[in-house]
Amino acid sequence: MILKIKSLCCLQDSVLGQERMKVVTGTGLMKVLWGSLVIGLIILGTPSGGTAQYESLVSQVAPAVVLIHVTKPGIGAGTGTGFFVDPRGYILTARHVIEGADVITVRTSIGEEVPATVIDYSSQDSLSSPGTDAAVLKVEGMEFPALRIGDSSLIRPGQEVLAFGYPLVGFGGSIGSVTVTRGIVSAIRPEDGLIQIDATINPGNSGGPLLTLSGYVIGIVTARLTYGPALGLAVPVNAIRNLTTPPWPSTARPVPAAPPSEYPLTGRWAAVFQVMGLRNKKTGHPCCPLSQYPQQVTIITLSQSGTTFDGTAGANIVHGTFDADSRRLAGTIGAGTFTGVLADRNTLRGSFDGMPAGRYHFYAPGLLGIIGAVGVEVTAYGEWQAQRQP
Repeated sequence: MILKIKSLCCLQDSVLGQERMKVVTGTGLMKVLWGSLVIGLIILGTPSGGTAQYESLVSQVAPAVVLIHVTKPGIGAGTGTGFFVDPRGYILTARHVIEGADVITVRTSIGEEVPATVIDYSSQDSLSSPGTDAAVLKVEGMEFPALRIGDSSLIRPGQEVLAFGYPLVGFGGSIGSVTVTRGIVSAIRPEDGLIQIDATINPGNSGGPLLTLSGYVIGIVTARLTYGPALGLAVPVNAIRNLTTPPWPSTARPVPAAPPSEYPLTGRWAAVFQVMGLRNKKTGHPCCPLSQYPQQVTIITLSQSGTTFDGTAGANIVHGTFDADSRRLAGTIGAGTFTGVLADRNTLRGSFDGMPAGRYHFYAPGLLGIIGAVGVEVTAYGEWQAQRQP
């Protein structure tokens, strides 16, 4: 936004410079008027109160903004942002930051790491109801710096706002520091009630406060639109009044479950199984030519919950476990076994063994030299790969 303002000012100066060439040839009075006009434009082009206004506001708000670390079984570790809304240790954040977490810790602005408990959250998950994506955490302590909650019904498109958060922690070795970006309210989205802003939003900003220049919180940053540049979304505080004002519940609540689609294995996958060899089922020894066993293509449907997943692959039942840190999975498919890795969000690959491959018939000498047909039960081993389907 700063670059845009500067560009606009330069554009205005350029246009007025051309106009000045026309006026400067007039009387001395015109020169005086032109000078007054330039001074007036400079004053109008400067934010009210100058940069000192932002510096003062940032210095007051930043101490109340916290970094949230979470670990989510089956999903992995992550970070988000929150902010104190009560000096007694109550923190407001986005519900999706803590959904599915088994460990939640908060780092305050002075670097203190403290465990947090979940006190309350919106009734629907973050995907079902993005317009109420909010939660309240509690840390032990007193006299924390707290922010003031405003009235989001008063905001209008074009109004200037500041977004605070801890973006991109871990990227490039960053250990996280509170950042602030400036923008305007682009729209109030009628489809979900979210506040759309053009301030820069990055992963890790979720749960951070969106403030007016008067220092009041009017939203919680929740998401960035992936199909457009510099488009962020925030939950208006009026939509979550039950979470922003005391009294809050006196006891902790269970952590809300993550939506099924948040788990990386959940979905439909088009899989190709490439048989690399056959084994005698009884002895386990490799045997038999491969000519009659081409690639096998099937649809795998998986549903993951925590570190386990279940599903089907054609007529076979699939069951297994997934480690989010190593991105590795292992399990059974029918009577066979498989291992693999989540190479990226849309690609699985690995190996399989012990897959029933029927009965292989071949001819061998009989006891009395008579040629006879012999049948051997075989299993297949090889490699597999799967691509996520819409």
